[in-house]
Amino acid sequence: MGSIAPVHRWRAYRDGYRALLGRDDRCATARAALAGGHQVIVRLAETATDSELRAFPPSP
Repeated sequence: MGSIAPVHRWRAYRDGYRALLGRDDRCATARAALAGGHQVIVRLAETATDSELRAFPPSP
């Protein structure tokens, strides 16, 4: 059984999240949602494997 879709198909979604969360106003919103336990944002923060998301800096 193979992947559900080619990787390149999902890059646009990933890049969109990065662009959205890279804006100062959106970083604050994302951090507030994370602190409030919003499940979509919690899942995004938990699965972010790189430090390219400004809203979710790597833990020390």
